[in-house]
Amino acid sequence: MMRLDKRLYEVIANIPKDARIVDVGSDHGKVPVYLLRNNIVEYAIASDISPYSLEKAKALAERHNIINRIDFRVGDGLDTIKEGECDTAIVAGLGARLIIEILARNKISLDRYILVPHQKPEMLRDYLNDNGYILINSKLVLSQKKWYTVFVAEKLKNNSNIMI
Repeated sequence: MMRLDKRLYEVIANIPKDARIVDVGSDHGKVPVYLLRNNIVEYAIASDISPYSLEKAKALAERHNIINRIDFRVGDGLDTIKEGECDTAIVAGLGARLIIEILARNKISLDRYILVPHQKPEMLRDYLNDNGYILINSKLVLSQKKWYTVFVAEKLKNNSNIMI
């Protein structure tokens, strides 16, 4: 049994059943391993800029006998995936500025983004609102004596006219 903190449980609670996810900045790989072990998702990519971090994720996947169900990729942000491979991106554990940089560079169409900035959540919220994202959910979570904002967003398709 793998234990997660409340922040990661909130991330998992917002993953659609049978989603195809990429966990950007996966580090230890707990989220994709948990999702696959519990048959929540059908496919996962653990992506990190650090090869060392991905080794930790591989070791965890091996301990849980799902090493063959996760694709491990070294790279920057969402640059590690191709169009159509995933429908949901998780970016947790990075600062708002870095998350914004990742989103701004993204050329892939995804259905859902689950974003958890470690600082400046208001900056990320403003970016999402100003750049064609719709917030589906926003929740404040206390985890390990620190408050985190978990954003669930979708990118509006071109030619969408929504009046709020």
